[in-house]
Amino acid sequence: GATAPVAPDAAAAAAAPPPAEASRGLCVICDEQAATWALLDCGHKVLCETCVRFFEAGPNGEPPRQTACPMCREPVARTLRIWD
Repeated sequence: GATAPVAPDAAAAAAAPPPAEASRGLCVICDEQAATWALLDCGHKVLCETCVRFFEAGPNGEPPRQTACPMCREPVARTLRIWD
């Protein structure tokens, strides 16, 4: 069977190297603290303890300020603390 063609933008994004922050283990948002939180379902471990709050619901049920992974733009279902 034939395979569906991949959109040029998707192919370029998949081939692009990760930001330098991610390869150094730093948060891709602040570029200062260690990335200790992963986004699910994509699994990218790219957020620190402070910046993960942008991806979580507020104390009064407010929706998260960010809803897509900064690495791959996949929707974020939940966050997970990773202990090395």
